[in-house]
Amino acid sequence: MITATAEQPAIAISPAPEGHPPGCLFVSTSLATWTTANPEMFARDVQLNDTAYRQLDPEYYAWLSSRMVIAEKAAIGGHFDPAAIETLRARFTAVTDWALERFGEEDLLAAARRFRPGDYQAPRPEAEGARWISWDEWLRRQPLCTKQEREAYHRQREAERQEKSKQERLRLERLKDERLKSRKRRA
Repeated sequence: MITATAEQPAIAISPAPEGHPPGCLFVSTSLATWTTANPEMFARDVQLNDTAYRQLDPEYYAWLSSRMVIAEKAAIGGHFDPAAIETLRARFTAVTDWALERFGEEDLLAAARRFRPGDYQAPRPEAEGARWISWDEWLRRQPLCTKQEREAYHRQREAERQEKSKQERLRLERLKDERLKSRKRRA
């Protein structure tokens, strides 16, 4: 069953500059994605098999980003399974990559600064026969972590943070060495 809601007309996106992804990305509130090369044929919100998708724009990206922050906090608090947050992270990273390539960092940051969570209406499927749940309800339904899972999750995050910090230190040391070599060559 494919249903396109007539809630709002599709937002025209200027043609992508060379090297940018063609077409349009539609994203659900659970970060599932759907692409089309003909966004003008669809409304801003589209329902596919009881899943509501919205055409990604900087404002919708800001909303998704705000929901990701909430999910991260819930994961840190041990309110749902670490595997679920990893799935969300992977999906959000893919959406972020697409958004950065399509809209650019400037537009995404500007939308984030203008964003007011209480004023934004997330995409919703038609009520009849839909199996849609809100993002908050989805988070609430995620299985709670055991203490061991939460501790393992935090150990993994700490190890990743330390590795990232180590890599940054090494990069800075290489940069410092290169500068010293450059100065010696000039002298």
